[in-house]
Amino acid sequence: MLTNTGKFNNTVLVQRKVEGFNVSGGGALATVFSMQKDFLEQTSLNQHTTVVNPQIDVGWKQFSVNLHGETQAPSRDMLQPLRNNTNTLVQRIGNPDLKPETKWSAALRYEKSAVNWHAEWATDFSTNHAKIVNDLYYDSLGRQLISYRNANGTYDMNFNANGGWNFRHGTSLWDINVLMSVGLTRDISS
Repeated sequence: MLTNTGKFNNTVLVQRKVEGFNVSGGGALATVFSMQKDFLEQTSLNQHTTVVNPQIDVGWKQFSVNLHGETQAPSRDMLQPLRNNTNTLVQRIGNPDLKPETKWSAALRYEKSAVNWHAEWATDFSTNHAKIVNDLYYDSLGRQLISYRNANGTYDMNFNANGGWNFRHGTSLWDINVLMSVGLTRDISS
């Protein structure tokens, strides 16, 4: 097995504060290229993937909004695994047609506080497209075969609220906090 790999990374973030607004944004860009040859099977795999991770954050007084994206390329092992003959009953099979996995997340937050109390409300949403999952099956010889494929992905939504207050009683300082959290996940990986 012969493998050659190259990688190029570039990250840019810009931040600006104007009249109560705080805005930052940017992202990362990476290009990965590799060439792998399997001399035993007489196969080769050339991979060229661009990974993009954008982000933007906006804040104003007690409000903030965040939007982040992430792309994750499949590994070489997922595309064309190295041959492992230590257990011939378990074989990994690559999938050269795998697409990069894409994740997006968005969040909205509100915070307010005073001398003896504080409150926060937050909701966030995330989604995962072209999620890379394992496929496990058996062939006619009884060997366990493990492969990879892209599935629809997942959706997550969470809501959090918390608040608290502090007060003195005699020489003791009391801090009481209440937290409520509700989450929903929908996995559509099949």
